[in-house]
Amino acid sequence: MKIGIISDGALAGTPPQRKMHDMIREAVRADELGFYCWGTSEAHFIDGPTISAPDALYGAVAALTKNIIIRYMAVTIPFHNPITVAERLATLDILSNGRAELCTARGNNKLVMQAFGVKPAETKDRWKEAITVIGQTLTKGVVYDPNGKYWPFEEVKVNPRP
Repeated sequence: MKIGIISDGALAGTPPQRKMHDMIREAVRADELGFYCWGTSEAHFIDGPTISAPDALYGAVAALTKNIIIRYMAVTIPFHNPITVAERLATLDILSNGRAELCTARGNNKLVMQAFGVKPAETKDRWKEAITVIGQTLTKGVVYDPNGKYWPFEEVKVNPRP
């Protein structure tokens, strides 16, 4: 059996400076105790500390741990350029010596969708297109889709690769 920890950044009344450092200590302790993975979900605009920039947090965790898998529990990929998602995952994978994992989400918060300019009816198609681009980027290092509906681009060689 593999057991992991999902850390939630929302804790009303806790300053972000404290919560972020608490989360890093939690990941380090989970690594010491032999947990399989540690991760967070991307979150925006929640009252209290949120994890709006998990990449920064994961870099610190990668530097301070040795074995635990660092997992993006839910990157809301319709809100991000998929090439950037792949680049950040590959960078974390390198920094963590192969311990990065990615889980994705379409998003379900209308406020967040509005803030990022994504229509609720588009999330499924955006997710499908983005996950295809992310897969090609990570496996081939080259992506080409001039006809993409949301992210059209000519051939792009992406580095780093995991």
